[in-house]
Amino acid sequence: MKKIVKQILAMALALAIAFTFAPVEAQAAGVKLTKKNSGKVSCVYYKGAKAKKASYSMTAVNNGVIKDYRTGAIYNKYTVSVKLKRSNLSKNDIVRTVQESRKKGGNISDYVLIVTDAQGNALNDVAIDGYMDYANSSSSRTLKARSGYTTYYIWGWRKTTTYTYTVYVPYEKAGVYIGFAGLRNGQIKKSKADAYTDGEINYYQAGFGKNKKGFAIAGCIQ
Repeated sequence: MKKIVKQILAMALALAIAFTFAPVEAQAAGVKLTKKNSGKVSCVYYKGAKAKKASYSMTAVNNGVIKDYRTGAIYNKYTVSVKLKRSNLSKNDIVRTVQESRKKGGNISDYVLIVTDAQGNALNDVAIDGYMDYANSSSSRTLKARSGYTTYYIWGWRKTTTYTYTVYVPYEKAGVYIGFAGLRNGQIKKSKADAYTDGEINYYQAGFGKNKKGFAIAGCIQ
């Protein structure tokens, strides 16, 4: 009997990592951020693999100034759209990615949203609330590949994903960047993925981004 190995895809932000008017913990200094509103960002899907590249683009619209009446703080409100178009995965990519993810606890990751300053430092005073824009994203697919008697699956994979966010930036604050960081050394442990989702660690500590340009890209919104 064939053994079916099922994996639940946990691609970037697919777990609805959204913050409702709460501080965003981004990345500590050290990661070289590619500062562009469009370009390429790399991801290593499993340890030892050649990095894959995804296309990235970002647009931002200033919706004016609002006031938080609880604190009296004034913010610029933006509508930000970020789009990621992934490279295709080969049969070997699927097999090796799923095999490694099983050893790490069953999560499959590739890219995560980042909010930083121009040096890649954490921003604790920027708030964001968002969702996946299904109308401008590809339909989800099931990727599968067979190796020996085992069939490996990645569920819910999308070639293109688009996210729309409302971002609140303190008035007169400059140098706010939004983009994506890719895995730098393959799949991460479930404990790290959970800690990142819960905001306990930043994306670099979780296993994303790298001290080399190309693994983190972000565009300036203010």
